[in-house]
Amino acid sequence: MTRTVRQTNIKPDQPQDAAPRPFSDFVAAPNLVLLGDPGAGKTYVFKEAAKAEGGRFLKARAFLATPARMLTGQALFIDGLDEQRAGRADRDTIDELVAKLFEVNPAKVRISCRVADWLGESDLAGLQPYFEQHGEMAVLLLQDLSRREQVSVLAAQGAGEPLQGRS
Repeated sequence: MTRTVRQTNIKPDQPQDAAPRPFSDFVAAPNLVLLGDPGAGKTYVFKEAAKAEGGRFLKARAFLATPARMLTGQALFIDGLDEQRAGRADRDTIDELVAKLFEVNPAKVRISCRVADWLGESDLAGLQPYFEQHGEMAVLLLQDLSRREQVSVLAAQGAGEPLQGRS
């Protein structure tokens, strides 16, 4: 199941880009940031997409700690930007991330962050030096699961349809 996302950094002349679309529509995008609430499924989406694309999933802390030579040229799914900078009031984490991206030179970059911890234009400005040279960036907001998607997830986990009239 592909999840539905909505692009938040749309160009003024392309308002149609704000319509909800499947995450899979962005597979060819060179760079993206996936935002969502805690428990919304960002990590799951990234793990599944990394598997499907032959990319590498890793937490932001692991990305920063892994030698660049071990990551070079891969599609990277960097999860939990918010967890890496928890408790820090500065932009050092974004600066470290950008420096490491230049060093690694990945094939694609995907970064996830909780909505509440994404600093919007400030974070975009911090990431801009890398993305100016390595393609545009889409900022995507993970949408809530529809009722049909919820039932599909539960069925995949072995749960059946709820019985009508029972609590």
